[in-house]
Amino acid sequence: MAPIAAALAIAVLVAFAYRAAFGYGFLAWDDLTYVRENALVLGHRWGALARAVVSHNWHPLTMWSLAANAATPLSPAPFHATNVLLHALDTALAFALAWRLSRGRLVVAAFTALVFGLHPMHVESVAWISERKDVLHAAFYLAGLAAYVRHVDRGAARFPWGTFAMFALACLAKGAAVSFPLAMLAIDVWRRRPLLDPRLVREKLPFLALAFIVGMIAIDAQHGGTAHGLLLASAPGDVVAALPHSPLLRLAMPAWGYLHYAWRLFVPSGMSPLDPWPRAADVSPAPYVLALLFLLATLALAAWDARRSRVVTFAVLWYLGTLVFVLQWLRVGQAITADRYTYLPYIGPAFALGIGLDRLLARRRAAGLVATAAALAFVALLAVRTTTQVAIWHDDVALWSRAIAVHPQATLAYVWRGNAYAGAGRMDDARRDLETARRLGDRGAALWTGLGIVYGSTGHADSALVMFGRSLALAPRVGRTYYDRGVALALLGRRREALDDFGRAVALAPGMAAQVRGASGAVREVDGDWRGASADLEAAMAAGARGPAVLYAHAVARLRLGDTTTARDDLRQALRYDAAHASSRALLDSIGTGPAPLRPAPAR
Repeated sequence: MAPIAAALAIAVLVAFAYRAAFGYGFLAWDDLTYVRENALVLGHRWGALARAVVSHNWHPLTMWSLAANAATPLSPAPFHATNVLLHALDTALAFALAWRLSRGRLVVAAFTALVFGLHPMHVESVAWISERKDVLHAAFYLAGLAAYVRHVDRGAARFPWGTFAMFALACLAKGAAVSFPLAMLAIDVWRRRPLLDPRLVREKLPFLALAFIVGMIAIDAQHGGTAHGLLLASAPGDVVAALPHSPLLRLAMPAWGYLHYAWRLFVPSGMSPLDPWPRAADVSPAPYVLALLFLLATLALAAWDARRSRVVTFAVLWYLGTLVFVLQWLRVGQAITADRYTYLPYIGPAFALGIGLDRLLARRRAAGLVATAAALAFVALLAVRTTTQVAIWHDDVALWSRAIAVHPQATLAYVWRGNAYAGAGRMDDARRDLETARRLGDRGAALWTGLGIVYGSTGHADSALVMFGRSLALAPRVGRTYYDRGVALALLGRRREALDDFGRAVALAPGMAAQVRGASGAVREVDGDWRGASADLEAAMAAGARGPAVLYAHAVARLRLGDTTTARDDLRQALRYDAAHASSRALLDSIGTGPAPLRPAPAR
């Protein structure tokens, strides 16, 4: 019972460290794509989600889990709670895996689980809703490896079907699970299994075959493909780009990630949600060559240890095996490194350190107690850093302020914070950040969209149209930008064009239906298209629009169509939302004392 109690206690401690995340909201960064504007998730379209490529990733189990959290009205709380609980479960599974690998050494299992659960580098995977794929796939990954250790220790001759099933589920949650056979290899080396034994080779073939298939699908999706039409792509384009560096540096870039993550394991500071690629002109070869030497040195040390304790060998094989596919051999995305890539790799080194601590306690009691005190101090430091790191993910402004503090020249961070300021109505702050990004050289679609929102919100709709046009020229399939441009067109009285843009916005971003249909209904009312306005406003309410403004607008349209009963019901409901809503009160009083007015008072 002691190991079960210890695992549960550590899992509870980990969940407590993340308690602040339960009250956080959605972020603009990918949470729009994964949840808030994803019609498949919001509509619980399970079949379509099985084929959907979202943000250039195919991970149906992840998308199903997000859809299971989606309700009306949409709330971020279930998403955050699920992420934290999955991380607590992963911590317990890390304990179970280390327990089996160490043949029941409590110190080893506890230290491994504490480092895994409380390391601040893992906050990104837990506090960010869009990284559900990390915490979900790890549950299957770790459960599968724990089953594999049991299979190995029993010397079972049968194929490990339970392990294979967990591996398959992990792949359906995140494509990076293809590293699973390499983790199996690390376990085989740790258990001194004969790697070239024909039975062991045959045992691995199904795992390698599935890893190859899933890997090919993942690469195709990253390049904007649909696996020959089997999948549904959410957006065109290619997130893989060439590296603008010399061949030597292109070879050394993955080694830099290998060294960077190893350093952060022991020195958990300076973390940022964005570690941008260095500009070719700013790159000094020395750090990257040093990183390459570090990689070669650890590999040599692992080879030397293979005939000895195998502790270092296991740590290096696990760390490199679970990290190798995210070491930026090709340029993918905007960042050279990302905290979330360490979610599984740190288990190997933590396990090796736990083995060392346990052996020291057994052989040299005094030194072991000193080492235990140091280990506990390190875990306490991790816990403190995790609580402060969780706070960074509170909202978009806090997130990107942290990125700017660490990387003052990161143009994308200024763009994202500027757009966050604009969303909060802080237009002066938004303009300052966006102009800073432009001065630093950014010319991306998000920059022009942000400037368009700032101009439109400050009464410069003509300038806003120019900015939105530049954005759509670069990214013509972003529904939110069409919505923003439609609002600017409506402000300029170009209502037909505004309605066209609203139609494109709904087609490209169905998750915005409530907002877009509400705006479209308001424009149609100005044109006197009462029937069209009524239909749009009903669609907005069906999509989740609530509050007195939309109900009042729908009441006006229904009155114009002679439907006094529905109008009266709408107005009463509007007053239940806001008893002080003057327009609804005045119109309801008018309906109750005489004929319906031909010109209802404007909403305010």
